[in-house]
Amino acid sequence: MQPPPEIPARADRELENEFPQVDSLASDVVINIWRTAALLSEDLVRVLRPYSITLTGFRVLMMLRVAGGTLSPAEIAARLGSARATVTGVLDSLEKRRAVQREPHPGDRRRLLVSITDRGLELLDALLPTYFMHERSAVAALDSERQEQLVDLLGALQQSLYERRSDD
Repeated sequence: MQPPPEIPARADRELENEFPQVDSLASDVVINIWRTAALLSEDLVRVLRPYSITLTGFRVLMMLRVAGGTLSPAEIAARLGSARATVTGVLDSLEKRRAVQREPHPGDRRRLLVSITDRGLELLDALLPTYFMHERSAVAALDSERQEQLVDLLGALQQSLYERRSDD
């Protein structure tokens, strides 16, 4: 077994000599967000695997559940931060499992509405206790105050990134 990588990861400070635009601390932040997201995703995928659902499929079902059961594909894509084509593939997979159903929008036949089915709700009911216990243990290294700080910090970063997106 190989030793773990440097934690937290640090960018190569030598790049500052080669590229005057480098902000090594900014690079450290980005590298560590990427690494944390990858590790967390990998960890949660293991929890979902016995239920034969992807992390994105799970997120869609949770979105629908929290939203009261129905959203448009465009709303799902926006909440996921994914392309509509990606959402279409996920919805196809969930529909084959009869976890969601797509229906024409009552006011606009060109649009669809996606609803979670009883089968989708049953799937969530079966996996959520295990998922939530695993989620709690995944962040247990941080006490509740530090968890709240992290949420606030990530929220500030997300807000800035969303604003940059709309400027393009």
